[in-house]
Amino acid sequence: MLTRKNANLTLPNFLAARRHITMNLDAVIDSLHVVALPLHQEFRNVTYREIAIFQNQFGWGEFSAFLEYDDNESARWLRAGLECASKPFPNQHREKVAINATIPAVKPKDALAALARFEGCGTVKIKVAHPQQSFQEDLDRIIAIHREFSGKIRLDANGGWSLSEAAKHINQIQELIGESFEYIEQPVNSFQDLTKIRQQVSVPIAVDEGIRKAGRISHLDEIADIAILKVAPMGGVYQALAIAHEIDLPVVVSSALDSSIGIRAGLALALAVPNLYGACGLGTIDLMSADVTQNPLRAESGFMKERAIEVDSELLSRYAVDSNRYQWWRDRIERCWKLLEIEGELP
Repeated sequence: MLTRKNANLTLPNFLAARRHITMNLDAVIDSLHVVALPLHQEFRNVTYREIAIFQNQFGWGEFSAFLEYDDNESARWLRAGLECASKPFPNQHREKVAINATIPAVKPKDALAALARFEGCGTVKIKVAHPQQSFQEDLDRIIAIHREFSGKIRLDANGGWSLSEAAKHINQIQELIGESFEYIEQPVNSFQDLTKIRQQVSVPIAVDEGIRKAGRISHLDEIADIAILKVAPMGGVYQALAIAHEIDLPVVVSSALDSSIGIRAGLALALAVPNLYGACGLGTIDLMSADVTQNPLRAESGFMKERAIEVDSELLSRYAVDSNRYQWWRDRIERCWKLLEIEGELP
């Protein structure tokens, strides 16, 4: 079984490390597995997560761009998986990171059931602004968690509110939960509206989609207080680490509903960034009822440490997709590979 060893790499000598990569498309396809991992509850309108994994000299890489993403956006996710399988992780600034609980946009009783899976976490992130739910449903979920949870509460709206809604909703929530309200993530979509929101509320604002989708890096401190970084959408650990070095904001590292393979790459980033804000959103394996390993990468007593991942062949067989879905993912990988090749972005 291939495992990864941490290496003494920092950002300046990252480019030198690229010369030692031997990953090619044939190696990806030869080691390719595609699985559909079921979730405990619906999350982002899905009840299972399709994930492609492959192997190279530094272990396993994951490609799990959401099914609705086009090839241009998905190519960055493939690059992240290729990098993970083909490069050592960068130097660590810390030995462990705190993990926040993640609560989907579900009914209060289901939200409490989700919270129970994150034992020991001192921070919780609650999804709000689901397009098919009302603000009252958001409030019911938040109040239920607040009554049972004594730690910090973060909210993530994924840009789902208008400017007028966001200011009204944020201030109302703050009145309800007070100092427990740590920050609100991406309450609105546009940079202009984020700037306006900061003038209308006292709760710190975190930016996520504004970085990973719009590619905004410069002057982030004018629109937000905290930056959310995710390995897969940003093209890999080193790409995300470069952004962390460039921006003048504290950073929270989150996952993209990955398997333990992707979580491990996110953890590598969280261990390496110099400007970490606090608890990271890397506990999403607890939203899944299956993984590619018998020993999923979970938080212990609210913290997560780096360790090797042993992929289990029996689980790969049990959760393997059918031949049509496998071919769909293989074709997608080949198209995204070509895009990366054309743009000179292969890791």
